[in-house]
Amino acid sequence: MNATKQALWMFITLICLACSGWYFASSKPMIKLDQRTLSRTTDITINDLVVHQFDTKGQLVNSLKTPLMHHVALNDTHVLKTPHIVIAQENQPAWEIRADQATSQHGGQEITFNKNVIIHQAQDDRTLESTLKTESMTYFPKDKLATTILEVTYERPGNIVQSTGMKAYFAEKRVLLLSNARGTYAPNPG
Repeated sequence: MNATKQALWMFITLICLACSGWYFASSKPMIKLDQRTLSRTTDITINDLVVHQFDTKGQLVNSLKTPLMHHVALNDTHVLKTPHIVIAQENQPAWEIRADQATSQHGGQEITFNKNVIIHQAQDDRTLESTLKTESMTYFPKDKLATTILEVTYERPGNIVQSTGMKAYFAEKRVLLLSNARGTYAPNPG
């Protein structure tokens, strides 16, 4: 009788395991990793990324620092947290771009900076210090062009100009304020 009881308990246990397996297998929706899903999912994450680009003479052209970067295959997109980009210029101080976040698409051909965007150029013998502030801006590295349609504050020593929209041509050392430009001028005492 003891062997019969053990066989009965074993049979009941196997039936319970089979029913539990069937319940769990049929109750959860199946997640499919199709091509569409994979192309929209982060496939690479890099912490403390630092990239320097040099020209053929060994001179620094661009520099990028970010504490966190995610890559998504769709449009070869990179999502950057608090990026700091330095754009070196011949015979003038470098331009620096900072923001809370940025998205680079098509392998870096277009970078959109968002939230607290600050573009700064330090002063030297021939150039006055310049600072541009906005909430969103798109930068095209190949053309060294930054553009936005949002409100912009452009500051130079003694001058503050606010505008709706801006195009900054870094290679040409030129900033174009697009519309509704209004400013204040405070001459240096002395």
